[in-house]
Amino acid sequence: MIDESFPITEWPTIHAEAENAKEALINTHRVVPLPAYNRHGMLIPPDAYQSALAGATVRVAFTLTHWYFQKKGESMSSNTFTADVCSLRVLLEPIRLQSPRRRKISKRDPGIQQMSYKKSKTTY
Repeated sequence: MIDESFPITEWPTIHAEAENAKEALINTHRVVPLPAYNRHGMLIPPDAYQSALAGATVRVAFTLTHWYFQKKGESMSSNTFTADVCSLRVLLEPIRLQSPRRRKISKRDPGIQQMSYKKSKTTY
């Protein structure tokens, strides 16, 4: 059961526009976090969604609802579909790529011995 441990004031945002929009919703909306679970079945807190879910392989449980609309006396009709995510479960965690280490780059290839072009005397 998801409780009030994720108040809208603490909801993570990335962009300033989203933060401003969030401020306008504080008094009128209630956050319902996405029920996302790690591969051990533990709830992922909203501030960890990006790191835990981006690039992960997940199982998505959802409902798909269909409505068929046709006005009386008209031949035109429409179909409307909506999907509602019930939960996510991480099956494979995202692969963490490490950035390459910083190193100095030599102007000359260090793997090849430097050859001297000076003439040398050879005695036999």
